[in-house]
Amino acid sequence: MGYLGETTIAQINPGEFFGEMAVIDCSPRSATAKAAFDTELMEMSAENFALLKKEYPSVAIKIMDLLLRLLSARLRTTTLKMLKK
Repeated sequence: MGYLGETTIAQINPGEFFGEMAVIDCSPRSATAKAAFDTELMEMSAENFALLKKEYPSVAIKIMDLLLRLLSARLRTTTLKMLKK
């Protein structure tokens, strides 16, 4: 994969996820995040998410629902951007 340099590909709003693909498919992340201002983050590794699914499945299902909605919205946005080109 080629290096894009420092290119903004998305802006993340408060309360949103990023890096979810690496947690879902256990692959290396495809981008690096850079905060534009002071930020507080919560990290969840793939291992911790697997443990959450095992010990608190109802919480994990809620997180997965959020991730699915987010991924769907991002795919729709990307599709619209591609159609406009």
